[in-house]
This record gives sequence, structure tokens and C-alpha cells, in this order.
Amino acid sequence: MTRGATLLELAIIVALAALLAAIAVPPVRHWQDRAALDDAAHTLALAHARARLLALVEGRPMLLTAGTERLAVAAVAGADTALRWSGPGPERLGVAARGLPRQVLYATNGLAVGVANATITLTRGPASARVIVSRLGRVRLER
Repeated sequence: MTRGATLLELAIIVALAALLAAIAVPPVRHWQDRAALDDAAHTLALAHARARLLALVEGRPMLLTAGTERLAVAAVAGADTALRWSGPGPERLGVAARGLPRQVLYATNGLAVGVANATITLTRGPASARVIVSRLGRVRLER
């Protein structure tokens, strides 16, 4: 009696492993798309919150520049701006954003100045989410 596996047994095991992998890959991709989308939506919402809070704390207007590649918050003093925060945009996660680029100026009272409601639609694969910014600068996430 010999120990080991025959070629047929190994082929069956490899076929079963491939079948299980084929069943598991689509849900994993959907989960990855959803996770990247949630991360991008929360980063965008937090950029708005950061600009709003910096305007309140520093007592200076803050300009949020939201683009697909980069998010930035800068303090405004006349014609000059001083960068306060910068982060990557949704594109770094492979998330497409419709409604960007856009700029929002937050006044010293924390309210957005001169903007109307905005909807930014984020998509990756079959997953999508919307970031809705009210005219007052409040942010809401919808899936």
C-alpha cells in the first residue's frame, strides 16, 4: 500500500477549489466596491465638516475645494489663502464622482456662502452613493 494521492484525486480537488473560488469572488468584489464607496463618501462628508468647524474655530472664512483627485481646505484672508488641510479625493479608491470639482466657502458662522444644494454621486462597480450638501453646508449621505 502506498501513500499519496492519484492524479485524478488531485484534479478533483483543484476543480472543487476553482469552483468555490468562482462562487466567492463576486460577493468579495461587491464588498470591496461598497467599502471603497463608503470610504470616499465619508471622506467627502468629513472634508465639509472640517471646513465648517475650522471656520467656526478660527473665526476666518474657509474654502473647501473638492475635486476627484484632491480635497483641500484653505483659510481665506482677502485675496490670499493658507492651506489648512489636504487629502486625497475619491479617485484614489477607484471611485468615480459626478458633481465634482466644486468649491464651497464657509463663513465664520459655519454656514456655506452663496451655494445652492449640491448632489455628488459616487459610483464604483454596481455600488453607488450620493453625498448631498444643503445650501447651509449640512451634509447627508444616501445609499
